[in-house]
Amino acid sequence: MSRSKLMFEFEINTPASLLYSYLTVAKSMKQWFADEVIEGKDGTINFKWENEDHIAKVAQSKVNQFVKYVFLINNIEEDKNDPAFIEFKIEVNELTQTSFVKITDCYMEESEQDATELWKNLITDLKAVLGA
Repeated sequence: MSRSKLMFEFEINTPASLLYSYLTVAKSMKQWFADEVIEGKDGTINFKWENEDHIAKVAQSKVNQFVKYVFLINNIEEDKNDPAFIEFKIEVNELTQTSFVKITDCYMEESEQDATELWKNLITDLKAVLGA
């Protein structure tokens, strides 16, 4: 697979707790991130884009700080040493109380330019939903 690790940072003027919920709660993620977001009883999350299933699990998380989704193939990690994943980290500037989301995308097989444009559009949608 031709996958590369891409990193992005976006300023979002909203409290970290609200931002975190939009990065972790299926109902909220559906509003900006994927066409459908379905939580499985086994702890998996099915992100659907264009009627295509992308099954993931939360590999790591810390409330109001970060979440890392590792994508699965046949309900197992594709490669434990180099898994496909998307990670969201929230950082808050203590002086201005401005939140930033740092995204590490090691999943998509798109060019850096296409991925950058996609994430800009997704974050624009997120900001619109948040009113930020």
